[in-house]
Amino acid sequence: MIKKMVWAIPVSIGAVALAATAIGVGYTQSQKANPYADFYRRPSQPGDTSLIDAYTSAVQLGAKVIVGPGFTQANPIKASASQQYFKNHNTGFLLLDETFGAAPGGYQVASVTYRVSEAGFLAGIALGEYLNYYQSIFAPGTDDRLTYAAWGGGPYATILTFMAGFQQGINYFNNFLIPTINNNKGNSTTKYKPIQQITDKESFAGGFAPQQGTPLAQRLFSGTGTQTWPVYEQGPVTGTSLPEWQNKSAFEDGPVGTGEVPDAVLVVAGPQVTAAIDQLNLNNAKSVIVGVDVAQEEDQALNQPLQKPHVGKDVIANYPVIDGFSKKERQNLAKAFSYKGSEVTQEIIAMIAEISPHKESYDDHMVKFVMQDGNKIYSSYESVQLLNAYKKTLKNLKKDHVCFVMDANTETYITENCKSFK
Repeated sequence: MIKKMVWAIPVSIGAVALAATAIGVGYTQSQKANPYADFYRRPSQPGDTSLIDAYTSAVQLGAKVIVGPGFTQANPIKASASQQYFKNHNTGFLLLDETFGAAPGGYQVASVTYRVSEAGFLAGIALGEYLNYYQSIFAPGTDDRLTYAAWGGGPYATILTFMAGFQQGINYFNNFLIPTINNNKGNSTTKYKPIQQITDKESFAGGFAPQQGTPLAQRLFSGTGTQTWPVYEQGPVTGTSLPEWQNKSAFEDGPVGTGEVPDAVLVVAGPQVTAAIDQLNLNNAKSVIVGVDVAQEEDQALNQPLQKPHVGKDVIANYPVIDGFSKKERQNLAKAFSYKGSEVTQEIIAMIAEISPHKESYDDHMVKFVMQDGNKIYSSYESVQLLNAYKKTLKNLKKDHVCFVMDANTETYITENCKSFK
């Protein structure tokens, strides 16, 4: 019976008790404190040899099961499972996020894969909605297209599956959701547009090191050697296979070099999201990055909000995302925006990205405003009218991503430590 599992996840080496019977081995990128530091071994450096050394170390510490999270551990686990050393110690392996491809029999390996195609499908639909919501930024002309491109670190099953699911989501958005949405818009001059794919001559970076994604990012964000495919020629995607139009042979036969920069780029390559951001900024591209396997939400530098589009005759009117309120709270919020003949101006409303309910120990009924510039405002319903003073407050502000509390009694903005809020 396994009494304890130790995860060897590459980050820092934890002291593993000899009584441990299962040890995980891998690489973690989060900078947060790890409460399970005693339950894993971290390889000395990237590569199969270092991983196998970490497996050996785990067995020496008494592990009976090695847990390997991440598809890059497939080859070293396959190699280790056949070695006499691990057979002599009756070592078992659990491979996560990849299929163990060895023939059955003689191997003590179990593998687990996830239905990432479903997550990719939903992400594809979300991107279609996002690009159309910001249509005045990404497709300001009536004939302009909305486009996306994608690349992965390597042709692993989980990467292929996510990319295929993502394209299925795009296809579903184009073929099924857009007709319904546009039909509901009636005679509106602004209709939703289908999302087309732009491809580079390579679909994979050949690895996951940040610098390996730079050449792809350079070509995509400079529009060098890219091509745009007709939206309805993107055939069905099944299983883990990439569609034909993403193969290099298809690129060589296609309309090479249209020079179009994609509106969005899907990066299924973890740390290469940074390379994408760098090249986006260097080329001053008007694009967004969809990063996979990287904690983008922990890096405010990677999360800069878009400017709100101006509302005009041929532009979708954009308002803050309002979520989490009960029917009664929504009524109170509407009253707060228009109180005693005074209203929060349209100019200020256009500066708000999100509005949600908030609780603190001193007030269960507050409102949280996330502004387009990254600042956050916490307010009672009675103080909402102070939003009209927001631009004046910004004049004396000397830093970004600030948290304020609006106080109706003193009619002031009070700066608070963002960590003090729940």
